[in-house]
Amino acid sequence: MQTILSEHPDILSRILTFADPPTRTAAARTCKAWSEPALDLIWHTVPCIAPLLELLGTIDWPDSTYSYARWQNTPDGFSGTVAPGGWIRLRDMAKRIHSLSYHDGYPKGTHKSNMMIDPALFNHIACHRPFQNLFPKLEELSWTCFRDESFDFVYIFLSPTLRKFDFKGHYEYQSLEANRCLLNHLASFSKDLKELVFETRVAATSIETQLIHCIKSLENLESLHLMRCFHTANIVEALGTHPSLKTAMAYDRTYVLPLAVETRQFEFKEGLFTKLEKLSVEATISQAIDLIKHPHRPRNLKHFDLSVLRQPVDPNVLNLFFETVAAEIPNIEGLELDLMFPSTYDGDVGLVWKDTRLSLETIRPLLACKKMKMFDISHPCVMDISEADLKTILESWPEIDYLFLNADPSITDNQPGLPLSAYIAAATMAPKLTYISLYVDTTTNLSAVHPGLLPKFPTLKTIGFGTSPITDVFEAAALISEMCNENTELSYGASAWHISAEGGSESSAQTTRNEKWREVRNLAKNLWKYQARTKDLFEEELLKIRDKTDKAKDRIAELESQAASADRDADSLDESVVVVAVPVPVEVA
Repeated sequence: MQTILSEHPDILSRILTFADPPTRTAAARTCKAWSEPALDLIWHTVPCIAPLLELLGTIDWPDSTYSYARWQNTPDGFSGTVAPGGWIRLRDMAKRIHSLSYHDGYPKGTHKSNMMIDPALFNHIACHRPFQNLFPKLEELSWTCFRDESFDFVYIFLSPTLRKFDFKGHYEYQSLEANRCLLNHLASFSKDLKELVFETRVAATSIETQLIHCIKSLENLESLHLMRCFHTANIVEALGTHPSLKTAMAYDRTYVLPLAVETRQFEFKEGLFTKLEKLSVEATISQAIDLIKHPHRPRNLKHFDLSVLRQPVDPNVLNLFFETVAAEIPNIEGLELDLMFPSTYDGDVGLVWKDTRLSLETIRPLLACKKMKMFDISHPCVMDISEADLKTILESWPEIDYLFLNADPSITDNQPGLPLSAYIAAATMAPKLTYISLYVDTTTNLSAVHPGLLPKFPTLKTIGFGTSPITDVFEAAALISEMCNENTELSYGASAWHISAEGGSESSAQTTRNEKWREVRNLAKNLWKYQARTKDLFEEELLKIRDKTDKAKDRIAELESQAASADRDADSLDESVVVVAVPVPVEVA
C-alpha cells in the first residue's frame, strides 16, 4: 500500500482534503509517503504566525494583555540565537503556506493569534534569515497591527507569489518611512498582486508618490480598497488609467472612485475606469441612479453593490432604480443592496420605522436581466413575496447561483415568510445554486405539501435561514439532510448589526432562534452520519446478496454443465451399443 501511495501522492492528497485536522495530524506521523501531503494541507492556511515562531525556538506566550511574547528564559528580550535546526524547520513548513494572517491586537483568551510579539523577534528574522523569500508559495497575506513595531517588519512576509494583501495599520503615529518602505517592496517584490486593501493613518500627500508608483507597478491589480483620506486627484487618475482594475469601492471609509465628498456626486471623466467590472458604493438611491446614467461611467459593469445611506427607502424610487439598472446595464450579473434604514428621526421618540415592504413588483424590472448570477437584498421588513413569486424569479434568472432574499429582517410583525417548500422549488428550478438564504415559515408541513422523496441541490454549498422563526427542529433538519449533502453549510442568524435589541445586544427572541437553528444543524449532521452508515450497511448487504447470487449462478452453471455432460455421455453410449441376436434353443417334445 505504501508503494502505491508513494507513486500517487495526488490521490492521497485528495483523500486527505476530506479529513479533519486531527486525522491529518495523525496521517503526518504515519510515514514519509503520508507525511508530505498531510503537512501540505495542515500548513496550507495559517491563521496566525505563532506556529512559525515556535519553529525557531520556545515561545513564552503571556497572559497579560500588554505583555510581549518572547523567547523563554530571556526576560530582557530576544537572546540573539535561534534553536538548532530552527531555520531549516521554518523553511520546510513556510514553503507549504498559501495563506497567512497576523493580528497584534488584544488577545482573545489564551489564543495566540492576537499577541504582541517582541519586535526583536521580527528584527532578528529580518536581519538573519538565510533566504530572502520566506514563503515561496504564499498567495494571501492579512496583516492587522496596532503597534508601530509590527508595521515596520511586514515587508519580510511579502512574496513574489502574493495575489491578495489585506493591510490595516491602526496605529495613529505610524512611521512615514515604514509606509514608504512597504509600498516600495510591494511595487518591486509582489508585482503579480491582484487584490490590495491598504488602510493606514498617515497623510495621503506624504506617501502619494510611492502609492501612485505602486499602483502603476502592479499591472495585474484588479481590486484596490483605500481609505477616504486617499481621495486625491492624482491617485484617482492613476487608478482610472490602470489597465486591469476591475473592482472599486466608495464607502464612508474606503474611497477609490472620483466622488466629491461634500456633494457626494460621482465625477467620472471620459477614458477613466474603462476596465471596471464591479462597483461598491454607499449612496442614496437617487445618487446611484445618477451614477448609472452618468455618460462616462464604466461601461463594462457586471456587478453593482449599493449600501443606501441612512434615510428612508421609497419603494417607488427603488423600482425606478431597478428600471434604470435593467435599461442601462442589461447584462448585469450581480446586484447587492443593503437597504437597512427605512426610518426617519423624530426628536421626541427617536427612530420611527416605516413599513416599506418590498414585493415582486418592486424588483420586476430586474427580471429582464437574464444573465443575473447573484442577487442579494437586505431590508428591515419581511418581503411580501409568495412561492409563486419565487418561482417567477428563478425562471427569469436561469444562471442564478447566489440568492439572498432578505433572510434577516428586523421588523417581522408576525408576518409569515415563504413556506419551507420554497427550497424545493429552488432545488428544482435553479440547479446552479451554490448559496441560497430565505426568510421562511417553518410551521408548514412538508409531508403534506410534497409527499415522497425531496429533490437535492446538486451544487449547493450554503443553505441559509437568516432570522426565520423555528418551531419544529426535526422538520427543518429532515429537509436539510434530504435536500443537501453532508458538505453543505447551514447559515442562520443576523448577517449584519441591524438585528439587535436596543443597546446593541442581540434580542432574547433571536438568541432562542439561533439556539434552535444550532440544534437543527447538529441534527442534520447526525442524520447525514446515519444516512451514510445506513448506506454503508445497505451496500454491505447488497454485496453479500450479490456474492450469494453469483455463487448460486456459478452452482447452477456447474450443475447445468454436469447435466449437459451426462446427456452427452448417454448419447455417445447409445450410439456405441450393438444389439446382437442370440438364438435360444427350443426343446421339441
